Amino acid sequence: HLIEARSLRGSNEAKGFSVSPIAKVRLVAGEGPNLIDETRYSTKGPESNSVFWNQVLIFQVQLSREAFTNGKVEVNVEDAGFFSNTLVGSAQFDLVTVYDHPAHEIFGKWSALMDENKGSTVQGFIRLSVLVLREVNRSLALVCILKAQVLAQQGILEYNFRCFREALGQLFQLPTPARAPEIGALAIS
Repeated sequence: HLIEARSLRGSNEAKGFSVSPIAKVRLVAGEGPNLIDETRYSTKGPESNSVFWNQVLIFQVQLSREAFTNGKVEVNVEDAGFFSNTLVGSAQFDLVTVYDHPAHEIFGKWSALMDENKGSTVQGFIRLSVLVLREVNRSLALVCILKAQVLAQQGILEYNFRCFREALGQLFQLPTPARAPEIGALAIS
C-alpha cells in the first residue's frame, strides 16, 4: 500500500526543486531461468515535494523457497519526465524480513529514500505498508469493493482491515510457518 511521500528533493532548480512524483515498485526474486522481475507503477502525482497516493499494488507470483529467501521489493520514487523519469530515491525490503514481522507485514512505516549517486543525503520519505502472504486454499478469496469516500477515512479503513485479518486468522487458526512458503503472493497493501 503506497500511502504517501514527503520532503522529496528534486534536482531541477527551474522547477523550484519540486518533482512530479511517481512510484515504481519492483519485485525481484530468483535467478537465471527462474528469475521473477515484475514492476508496477503508481499514478503520477501533481508537481510538488509531497504526494498522497493511497494505492494498493499487488504482485501475485509463485516462489520457490530459494527465490523467496533472496527476493526483495524495491520502491523507487521518480520525477516523471516527458521522455524519461529521474530517480529521486529508493527504499528496499527483502521478503524474508517482511515475512518475519508480526502478521507478515510492515505496516504504515516511514522509510527514507536514498540514492547512492547522491551520497548519504536523504532524498525524501515514503510511508507504505508491505504485506507478504502465502496461499492457503485456492477456493478462499476475498473481494472488497470500496467507494471513493471510504478511502478518505484512511485510519478507520486500515484499522478495520487489521481487525478483519486478525479475526480471520483466529477463525481458521492459521499456523505460522517457521520457514519461507513454497507459494507466495506479495501485496503492497
